[in-house]
Amino acid sequence: MMYKLLNFLRKIVKNDIGASEKSIQELQKQIAFELSQDYIQLMKNFNAGEGEIGENGWLCLFPVEDLVIANSDYKLLMEQIPDYFLFGKDAADTGYAFHK
Repeated sequence: MMYKLLNFLRKIVKNDIGASEKSIQELQKQIAFELSQDYIQLMKNFNAGEGEIGENGWLCLFPVEDLVIANSDYKLLMEQIPDYFLFGKDAADTGYAFHK
């Protein structure tokens, strides 16, 4: 699975340093659901990034350290969809989120 995901995200310009175990653990303490292992592995490789995905898509992955703040910044939206947690957005500011 990770190989396919990394191949799909190959044009993403990622942070030089992946998310630390400490930052992932800190995030887990602040949220009320368990992050998927695929997402955790991805953030250990990327911890944010931005670029083309697919033929016509764009993805901006938020850094692990900014996820709680990002969800707070989109408070009005997140109140309408409380079962979701934002982890990124596209070029049109459409959010990408986990179903908790």
